[in-house]
Order: sequence, then C-alpha cells, then structure tokens
Amino acid sequence: MMDNLIYNINQMIKDSDENVSILVKELNKTDYIYNYNSDIQITSASTIKVPIMLAVLEEVRQGNINLDDKILVKCEDILFDTEIFENGEKYYSLYELINWMIIKSDNTATNIIIKLLGMEKINNYILNVLNINSTSLQRYMLDKDAIKKRVK
Repeated sequence: MMDNLIYNINQMIKDSDENVSILVKELNKTDYIYNYNSDIQITSASTIKVPIMLAVLEEVRQGNINLDDKILVKCEDILFDTEIFENGEKYYSLYELINWMIIKSDNTATNIIIKLLGMEKINNYILNVLNINSTSLQRYMLDKDAIKKRVK
C-alpha cells in the first residue's frame, strides 16, 4: 500500500510543473517515510499554518496561554481576503483564531496568532521541537512589502 502511495506521489510530482518539496516522517522518529527535495527551500504558503498551530498549542500545553484567552482583532489587522472578520474590531478566543486559521485558512487569524507568539518563538519551535531546519516563518500572511522584497 505504501509503495502504491509513493508511486502516485512521484507521478503527481513528475506531471507537475511546480517546485515541490516533501518530507513525511513521524515526529518522534529519525527515519523518513517519504522524502523528495526536502533540502530545498520553497515558499510554503498556507502549509506554514500547521507548524504555527503546533507552536501555539505547545504554549497552551505549557500553561503560558489558554484557549479561552480573548484577543483583540483591530480593524487595521483585518485583511481584505477574510470571510470571518467582517464586523470590525472585536475580541475572539484563541480557540476561535486557531480554528479559523486551520479550517478556513484565514490569513487574518494567522497574523493575529503570529503577533501573539512572535516569529522568533514560532521559528524556535519549528527548528528545535519539530526539528525542521529548512522551514521558517519569515513574514506575515499577505505582507505585500515583504513579498515585494522577495521574503518567502
């Protein structure tokens, strides 16, 4: 079954015109389940939201923050692409923000969580806990200035 899955993944990559980098492994193991170009750095887009979620949940686990904590989303924080934050400035629970970041892939919720934790803390988690050294958070979602400067 795994051989069939790997064959299908390889076929999709071959048929694609995209730059692809994939690494699949169990977090507590050193062996890889699947590895394709995992040493090249590419823009991760919304897949970076999973490590961000894991970092914030680790802060919850450690008792530094709580899922019920209320966080203010200001009007200037709300991005044009949101379908969630259309009612203006309001407090939302951390649980709601995580949910919208993952379920709806909401960039406003993601940016609020990044501001809450800080990029350095998220990147330290990605590097030191997840042991992923080719992935890092380098900008806020839809940060046009950073995108123009080619920050991935």
